[in-house]
Amino acid sequence: QDGKQEIFHFVGRYLSSLTKLILKLENTETTSEAECVSIVPMDNKEKWNQKSPLTVMKLRCCNSFFGAGAPEPWDYFGHLEALAIDSCDVLVHWPDKVFQSLVALRRLSIRNCKNLTGCAQAPPDPESSLHLPASATERSQHLPGLESIELINCASLIEMFNVPESLKEMHIFGCHELKSIFGKQQGMSQLVQGLSCSEVTVPTVVSELSSSSMNHFFPCLEYLQLSGCDSLSAVLDLPPSLKTISIGACRNIQVLSCQLNGLQKPQVTTSINIPEPSTAVAREHSLPPCLESLHICCFSGMFGGILHLPNSLKTLKISGSSLTSLEFLSGEHPTALESLVIDSCSTLASLPNDPQAYRSLQRLEITCCPAIKKLPTCLQQQLGSIGFYKRLDAHYEGMHVFLSLPHLTNRCSHPSYHM
Repeated sequence: QDGKQEIFHFVGRYLSSLTKLILKLENTETTSEAECVSIVPMDNKEKWNQKSPLTVMKLRCCNSFFGAGAPEPWDYFGHLEALAIDSCDVLVHWPDKVFQSLVALRRLSIRNCKNLTGCAQAPPDPESSLHLPASATERSQHLPGLESIELINCASLIEMFNVPESLKEMHIFGCHELKSIFGKQQGMSQLVQGLSCSEVTVPTVVSELSSSSMNHFFPCLEYLQLSGCDSLSAVLDLPPSLKTISIGACRNIQVLSCQLNGLQKPQVTTSINIPEPSTAVAREHSLPPCLESLHICCFSGMFGGILHLPNSLKTLKISGSSLTSLEFLSGEHPTALESLVIDSCSTLASLPNDPQAYRSLQRLEITCCPAIKKLPTCLQQQLGSIGFYKRLDAHYEGMHVFLSLPHLTNRCSHPSYHM
């Protein structure tokens, strides 16, 4: 304890001239108010009212900053642009008072905070009332300039705080109890989680939610990355601004839904190998209209139904899903698909059969997809123009062009091979 006080006093001596602070302590802190120590010179209020020039702060095992008796006047760090919090055991709820003070913060990283659960107030009960998204005027005004948030290995986290409209990137890894990624704006995911994800029920839920949510809560969000979020059963109201979506090892996601905002559902292009009528009434997933990259790595039985692809999509990589069909939305602009990688999708039977769909294709991999009996004719005709990389199972019809290339044939004999 004496050593910690000495470190804090040393930092406080030079704090007024620092622009970057990295403070990593051993995980032996106690958290009583009497033992909380401040790095800010509290005896000179006029000095800390002038604001610290600090723009980057990284804290590890610094419970004193966030405990019940934390003495830090966070207004002093009004110029802070990047804050990283690691292994803070006393962080149980989102630190609203801290967020309220950090008006210049652009990047927030929180990792290994095992006791963080979410907002201080109890979330609404999805069984007692339907919690509709809050209006724009009800949104939190904390962190008004936040552009990037990263949450890693917060094992108890259930809900997000109401992040601001300025957010551009969201990265969430290993938050196994998280039920909603868009804070109170997406209380709907709790409703979907309590329902049976049957082929008939889920589309009805998504339709109702999309029509009731008329606000674009994240007009600037371009990048969404989710991994190891096992309690997420749906990702609803995806903002139209998204350009990249990456989802991996989220065992229970069944629905992706974009904010339609009252627009009519676009028509889709034709496909081959349409499933039988008994299975064709499946849940349908809608994606943002400007999406350029989609990467989904699933577990067996996850994420089934029909995936509608926007024409803006350049990179598509899907592994292990229960999808039955991929369909491009018809529109005025030609498709921009450059890379198509599909692996271990045992129920996927239908690919787009539009001549325009593969005109820009430079990379093609289709492996371990037994329900695809043959490739669309327009794709077969395009095989000779794919110059960067091709990898296909040998049983597809019309593969004589591909199989005549021995240096590629050898690679196909090893399903585990990756570039």
